[in-house]
Amino acid sequence: MVSLVQAERRVRAMDDDILPTDEEFLQSLYQAPQDAHNPADDPTFLKESIEILIKGGAIPAGADPTDFVRAMFDPQRNFRGYKSSVMTNEARNCLPTSLHHLLDVPVAYLHIDELNGFVAPTPRGNAVIVLNLGIIRHAGMLSRCTLALVTYASPEPFCRDHQPAAFVHGIVSLARFVCTEDYDFLRKIVVWNCPSLEPLDIKGAQLGGVIEMFVLLHEYGHVASGHLNSSLITRKFGMDTYSQEHFQEHEADTFAFDHLEKRYGKNTSSFAAAVLFRFFDLIEHMVYGKPTSSSSHPAGRIRWDHLKEKFRLSDPEENGFGRVESLFDMILKVREGILPPPKNGASHALKAGPLTPSLRKS
Repeated sequence: MVSLVQAERRVRAMDDDILPTDEEFLQSLYQAPQDAHNPADDPTFLKESIEILIKGGAIPAGADPTDFVRAMFDPQRNFRGYKSSVMTNEARNCLPTSLHHLLDVPVAYLHIDELNGFVAPTPRGNAVIVLNLGIIRHAGMLSRCTLALVTYASPEPFCRDHQPAAFVHGIVSLARFVCTEDYDFLRKIVVWNCPSLEPLDIKGAQLGGVIEMFVLLHEYGHVASGHLNSSLITRKFGMDTYSQEHFQEHEADTFAFDHLEKRYGKNTSSFAAAVLFRFFDLIEHMVYGKPTSSSSHPAGRIRWDHLKEKFRLSDPEENGFGRVESLFDMILKVREGILPPPKNGASHALKAGPLTPSLRKS
């Protein structure tokens, strides 16, 4: 991906009358990784994907299954294609008519596995939003592991295909991947394979979708709240090195949760937000050994506490967000046995990149 600093230099070199359109600017931020490929080029993968999607009723009537699957997984087409349209269409259901102008902000997905996203002003004074497909991978696996663990002992568990330790290992491995970008951590997750959830993990996918929507609504919140200016300073959802005020992050979080709740209800929305922010907190403990705010962004737990106070959230259901908090508290208490030692000093900050190449909040 072209860095935003490089993009800014390009813009400064242009005359006002030849500034790129918002779509052209957005496209300039995309550059396919050298090893990017469409997994649907593999005949076995293509055949299995078609079978799963047909069983799950996910292929639209009249659509050619092969073309549909190839489009789903094609890096370039995904950037401004299938996933972008799905998310913006669902965002329409979250936002009141008075805010539908936000849907005019172009949204794109980078074909990389980092948990990240950002909103940036364009040369023409508008905005674009870029999310990473890693959000989908992480949100889905986080949802699967969390749902399995908080319902494991209940009469109707979400999934018992593996022992609880395997699902804990899944969460920890995801966090380690975000910190290191070492794919070995993803490959060692055994709960990718859960036969009882096939062909499609509908409930896990639904919760993951709510987490994804929170991220997108957060970026919309920066635009709606007027946080962008004429300079090319990004507003990222993750941990970030660009100058931002903590209140802007809280304001964008509040915007996101407010509209998420109106669509999905308080219980589902609070559960999803708890999973996301306690995951951020887990990563901060891995890197710093404690909840840690940057000069521009509050710590994940602070952001979650702010939402709980702002919306007077309680835990009315047995499997509500309180059990999410208990789960992550347990992971942190035993972290000496499962987590790597924290890095010392600011020089070991999280890599540039969730919400840029690495986990950065916005």
